[in-house]
Amino acid sequence: MTFNSSLLVTGEKVDEDQVFSETSFVFSMQEKNEFSLHHILEKEDILENLVFEISKNPKHLILHIQRINHCFKRNNSEHLFAALSDLFRVLDHKGTPICKRMYASNKSKLRPDRKDQLHNYLENTTELTENKFCILGKGVIGTVNLVQQIHSSGDQEQEHDPLLLALDHIEFSQLEEAKRVLEKAIVEVSEREALHVELLRLYKATKDISGFHKMYDVLKTLNNPMQEEWDKLNMFFNS
Repeated sequence: MTFNSSLLVTGEKVDEDQVFSETSFVFSMQEKNEFSLHHILEKEDILENLVFEISKNPKHLILHIQRINHCFKRNNSEHLFAALSDLFRVLDHKGTPICKRMYASNKSKLRPDRKDQLHNYLENTTELTENKFCILGKGVIGTVNLVQQIHSSGDQEQEHDPLLLALDHIEFSQLEEAKRVLEKAIVEVSEREALHVELLRLYKATKDISGFHKMYDVLKTLNNPMQEEWDKLNMFFNS
């Protein structure tokens, strides 16, 4: 990724409660070693590791820029769109200058429709869209139907995003509970790939071969959109 200046200025700064608020926040692309990815180059899958780290720490700005830079260099258009979309979602219009700079620097590798979607969001004309590689979205790719919201009674338990619930468990080192949440969610919504990514990482990190094979057998009976990734981990455990 090429920048005309050695500094990125967001027009915002970090405070205790938010990632960004008012006034100025400046960092140097040249002086920060974190942007180079040298410290994770020896890992087998840079993008997979970046996605996993961002899912654990969504407000880590450097990880987001590493992910964007990695996707840009590899001409991975849809992953690049997801990386930008996740960054914009975290900043939530509180870091518009840096969002616009990241968009301008990377839009050459995006599909025309993806460029329009991000541009319209930055101009506050549309909601932020996502694709299947987004990890911080609501898990909804899109629809042509209008949905009427029906308010339930106050006694009914509020539904929670299983990915966010699992990440909360991971934050408190409740890894087994996190796996149970993800396994249940995948059986119910097998097409949500972010759930698969997180669960596979947990299996691998905890060396849970038994739990992996039980879920692997269950998914054989479903239309698994991530079968290739499950097969890869199966080969890894078998070796």
